[in-house]
Amino acid sequence: MTSVGRGQVGDVIGELDQHQGRLGPPPDDATAGNPREQLRLRRGYLENNRQRMHYDEYRRQGLPTTSAWIESAVKEMNCRVKGTVMFRNNPDGTEPILHIRAAALSDDDRLPRFLARRSGRAILRRPAPANQAA
Repeated sequence: MTSVGRGQVGDVIGELDQHQGRLGPPPDDATAGNPREQLRLRRGYLENNRQRMHYDEYRRQGLPTTSAWIESAVKEMNCRVKGTVMFRNNPDGTEPILHIRAAALSDDDRLPRFLARRSGRAILRRPAPANQAA
């Protein structure tokens, strides 16, 4: 685990400062690929975000310290909604499909609750036309 992961952001910034001192500051015309500019940018990021980088405390509280779970869920939803054989001829139908897919992927009773509350008849998704007898 890195020093940042252990909540020692200040130590990492100090090490970057020492390394920057050995390399020297980036020239005024430094490109983004310049190692000295890269070092300056990374140090700036840590300094600007250090008040949020309490990863050791987050882990003690059982909180996630990565966005991997959310990214995985987004990827799963995109795969299921934007699959190669899925077509959306009616754009108004996409939002309800997303709600159903999200409910189906949930680890709780969200899907049965959603289906119980949906509008329309119990076996059809759309209400019967007004001119048709029920």
